[in-house]
Amino acid sequence: SHEVDLVDALPIEVKYVGSVTEKDAVGLRACMRACSFRNGLLLTKDKEDVWRVPEGKITLIPVWRFLLKGA
Repeated sequence: SHEVDLVDALPIEVKYVGSVTEKDAVGLRACMRACSFRNGLLLTKDKEDVWRVPEGKITLIPVWRFLLKGA
């Protein structure tokens, strides 16, 4: 089964691990597909990137940066 950690106008998945691969975004991509989201957010330990996937765009940012933007 797949899970997404938070959905608030944007599906968000948290993967706080040393190495993140596209396999870690399976649940996020499923949510994007099912709910017709074109963007998703993958919170990571330290990786920043943008992945283009068939469902749209997944932005990877470190959790600490996400928390600072919300402060």
